[in-house]
Amino acid sequence: MRKEPRSSRQSRLKVICIGSILLGSFLLASCSNAAGSVAKPINTAVSAPSATESGSNSDWELTWEDDFKGTGTPSGWTFDTGGYGFGDKQLEWNSNDNAKVSEQGGLTITASKGGGGHNCWYGPCEYEGAKIQSTFAQTYGMFEARIKLPAGKGLWPAFWMIPAATVTDPSVPGEIDVIESNNLEPYLVRGYAHDGSGFGYKAEQVLNMPMSSQFYTYGIEWTPSGITWTLDGKVYGHIKSYPNWPFDQPFVMLLDLEVGGTWPGPPTASTVFPAQMQVSWVRVYKWVGLSQ
Repeated sequence: MRKEPRSSRQSRLKVICIGSILLGSFLLASCSNAAGSVAKPINTAVSAPSATESGSNSDWELTWEDDFKGTGTPSGWTFDTGGYGFGDKQLEWNSNDNAKVSEQGGLTITASKGGGGHNCWYGPCEYEGAKIQSTFAQTYGMFEARIKLPAGKGLWPAFWMIPAATVTDPSVPGEIDVIESNNLEPYLVRGYAHDGSGFGYKAEQVLNMPMSSQFYTYGIEWTPSGITWTLDGKVYGHIKSYPNWPFDQPFVMLLDLEVGGTWPGPPTASTVFPAQMQVSWVRVYKWVGLSQ
């Protein structure tokens, strides 16, 4: 598990190329850094994927799944524990006790007030949360999870992916955020891709109800040609591959519910604890028509 700050999330604050949705078409907005200068994106082609790129005309074959049956801590996942800030000054202590499988099925990741007597990077911990990482890794495919996100400012839930090589070398670049929310805009679904060079892509979809109101299936379809973001099976973002992108190696998956940090800011008096991120299942497929 990565034990150093994630440069990709830090670079997100410096340079982001934004893909906007307008009447079903994807438009490139702008890329700028903190100083206000313009950064040229590596790839500006963000149109909707072709059938070949998305695999929509081919069969997907299930390669791995977790329906979170049983009780206790989830199997097939490892925990990233501690309170070192995780690269973005998060405020929680991540604990094994805060990610549990229920007898009825499904995974619940809980964020709560009180740090269990632990010390965080800023002093006595004020909150607890959890972050788990899959032991399974795959290059390319369809990655989906059915999730109900929590509501509340200062909460940072995510389903995301990083190279498996980061287990031994945290400097390996590449991050795919299948869904990530800072809860400041509860109707806005967001997905990201970061390549570690300062280039990033953001996909967005506005809902007519808060993400916390129900379960949604968040996914990506990832091939050598590009990455496509989906919500309940419908495309809302796409980025085409480009030379030397880091998304050509095995990636692992992460599920976490963190508290505070540079992106969401701290919780407010209106944030309700304990907060829960509920995951019904996670499934991974490979595209039968793709030679890997």
